[in-house]
Amino acid sequence: MMKTLLLCVTLSVFSVPSTRTEPFFREYHYVKALKTWEEAQQACRELHSDLATVDSPAESARLLGEVQEPGELAWIGLYDNMTKWKWTMGRPEFDRNIDYHCWQDDNPKYKCLNDTCATVRYNGLWRDEICNTERPFVCYNEQGPPKFIYVTTFMTWDDAKNYCRSMYTDLARVNSEAENTELYNLLPRNAWIGLYRRPGLPGLWFNVNCEEKHNFFCERLIPPRSRVKLRFRSGADLTDPQIQLQILEQLQAELQTNSLTDVRLRWITRDGQVFHEEKEEGK
Repeated sequence: MMKTLLLCVTLSVFSVPSTRTEPFFREYHYVKALKTWEEAQQACRELHSDLATVDSPAESARLLGEVQEPGELAWIGLYDNMTKWKWTMGRPEFDRNIDYHCWQDDNPKYKCLNDTCATVRYNGLWRDEICNTERPFVCYNEQGPPKFIYVTTFMTWDDAKNYCRSMYTDLARVNSEAENTELYNLLPRNAWIGLYRRPGLPGLWFNVNCEEKHNFFCERLIPPRSRVKLRFRSGADLTDPQIQLQILEQLQAELQTNSLTDVRLRWITRDGQVFHEEKEEGK
């Protein structure tokens, strides 16, 4: 007896032009092998796509769910980037390629620590330091002279920022060589300014030295998928794996004749079966 059956096919499109806007799916892989950050990155690029990245709370939850031992540290793909520096006043983004800066040759030196803040030395050179360090600081007053106010009291960067905002305008921002010269002429020693790097990220992330060795997370980017349902009649035994393979091969050949060469097909199973009999109406 001929039966009307319903089957599902999943198409993973790799290079076929598409108007789809949904992102690639990140498939996370926890790798239990102690490596530095750079070694882990190289391994992930060889085995998968790259070190894991996280763009949403949902991805963060999925990644943390892969951790096999609670409390264990594991590398992800977050790393030091100059574009993450920001000013407390005015346009916040700091771009080393276009904005004025006067970093000392070996600075920023805390390459794997994102929670760092900038100081200006007595010679005008900038250094990055741990924000919890206590330093004197320079405020900016936009209401009247002098523009830069040197405060001798030692405070952490956050306390200095709060002080400047309560007493003046904000921690100092330096936009030119002339302003930098004016500022450092006030200084007998290193002092905080309003440049900092402190990203806010979902999840349980920690800043550690990139030379430490930890296990790590890789990601594999899975392209968007389309699910297609087909309805047809057949007298063959569709539970036979060989028959199922032949059908896939025939579908693949048909797609190729229509110039869809970069498509992969696979069956989707439901209740342990690929094919499901469709009940006729009235029966």
